[in-house]
Amino acid sequence: GDASENDFLRALPAVEVFSYQCSPLSTSSGIEQTFGAALRYKRQATGVCVVVLLDEVGLAEQSPHMPLKVLHKELEHANIAVVGISNWSLD
Repeated sequence: GDASENDFLRALPAVEVFSYQCSPLSTSSGIEQTFGAALRYKRQATGVCVVVLLDEVGLAEQSPHMPLKVLHKELEHANIAVVGISNWSLD
């Protein structure tokens, strides 16, 4: 983005990351709140690449609340990118 010291990177859009730390206690509302904040930011910040980062997403799979079910709906937002990091493969 514009704040970069590198000429090449200044030509690219800025990146704003919204992180959610998954755990066995994660809930769908926590994930929804993170996506909601990212979408609100994207509406006001044109020219910015907005990313939702789900850290240790495999831990959320262990939650009895089944929070990852909400991802079916949230992944349909074309305006934001989503990155999920896990130490093991997911179903």
